[in-house]
Amino acid sequence: MLQHLEILHAYQKNLLETYKISADEYKDFRTERAAAAENRNKVIETAYSTEQSADMKPEQRILQADIANSYAQQYVRGAQQNINSSIERIVKDLSREFKKLEKQIPDPAERMQAARALLEDRMEKENLAGDRAVLDLYAQDLFELAAANNSPAAKRRFYQKPQNHFINPKALGYALTAP
Repeated sequence: MLQHLEILHAYQKNLLETYKISADEYKDFRTERAAAAENRNKVIETAYSTEQSADMKPEQRILQADIANSYAQQYVRGAQQNINSSIERIVKDLSREFKKLEKQIPDPAERMQAARALLEDRMEKENLAGDRAVLDLYAQDLFELAAANNSPAAKRRFYQKPQNHFINPKALGYALTAP
């Protein structure tokens, strides 16, 4: 375990030197991230309280808060992972609906629109407000992933977009927030 921590510390030190991040900047980054993580933990506690969770699953309430409060952009690891998991679910569902409609709707743009409408209806019925927030935020990118059947190349393009680098597991900020 100690060796693992030493390797992690050396890796982070190397990243800081490579990207020319000062010790003070890194300290500020960690302080802000810790505050965001603490705020998210309060959201999680609230989401699991009895009166709050009656209308919606706590996981969906947390995901909705992750999007609303931009926790992923603040490099809160749990939010990043939560959003990535939601993206995987949505792309899988969207891709499945897209394929089902292939014979009925030949035009790919119209088919994707219909697939989204079906998915939104299901999200509404099952009160998946967190997944809906992810769909609304990343819609165009999720359509591209679903149409490409979530291929590795499509995923790389998705994570390379500036607005998506916050949730990229291979990004600098993601590496700097390792436990």
